[in-house]
Amino acid sequence: SGGKSIQQEVRLASRSVTPFSWQLGVFYLHSVSDNDSLFSGAAFGSARGQQIKADLKTNSYAAFGEMTYAITPTTQITGGIRYTTDRRHFEGSQFTILANGTALPGGSVSSPSGTPLAAPGVQDSRLKYNEVSWRVALKQIITNDINVYASINRGFKAGSYSLQSPLNDPYLPQFITAYEAGIKSELFDRKLRLNISAFHYDISDYQVRSAVVTNGVPGS
Repeated sequence: SGGKSIQQEVRLASRSVTPFSWQLGVFYLHSVSDNDSLFSGAAFGSARGQQIKADLKTNSYAAFGEMTYAITPTTQITGGIRYTTDRRHFEGSQFTILANGTALPGGSVSSPSGTPLAAPGVQDSRLKYNEVSWRVALKQIITNDINVYASINRGFKAGSYSLQSPLNDPYLPQFITAYEAGIKSELFDRKLRLNISAFHYDISDYQVRSAVVTNGVPGS
C-alpha cells in the first residue's frame, strides 16, 4: 500500500505593485494511491481472511487569477478566482479468500446506496468535478505598522473513495465559506508583533477520516 504524486504550478505576476497588481497561474496534480491488504482472524472462521485491493488515480487541473487595486493610498481591495477540474478513477475489490485459495465476493452486487457495482465485489467508477472558488478581501492601512482587514473566501475539496472500504459509495465534495476580520501590527519600533483575527466557517459535507470495525475488518 502507498502512493505517489507529482504537481506543478506556474505563476505570472505583474512588475508593478501600486496602484494595481495582479497574478495569473495554472496548477496540475497527478497522484496514484493503492491499497492491497489481507485481513485474517476468528471472524472469518475457516477462511484465510478477506482481501481488499484498491487503486485511485487523480488528475487535477486549475487556472487562477488575483488582482489588488489601491482605491486610495491606504485602502486596498483584492479579488481572486480559481477554476478547478478534478478527475478520479477508482478500481477496488473486496473478496473472502477460502482456505483452498478460492476468492468469493465480499460484498453484494451494489453499493450501500444501491448503485450497481462493476461486478459482485468489484467497483470501477469515475468522478468528475468542475468548480469555481473565489476570495474578496479589503485592507485598510492605519499607519505604516498597523492595518486592519476583512475577507470572504469560498473553497472546494473534491469527493473521493475510501481505499479501505472499496465497495462504498464515494463521499461528497466539501465546500467552505470562510469569513475573517482582523488587525496586524508591529509595535515598539517593530520589536513586538501583535495580530488579532476573528473568523467564522460555514462548511457543508465536512470530510473527516474515521475508522470502524465490521466483522473484525477495519474500514473507513
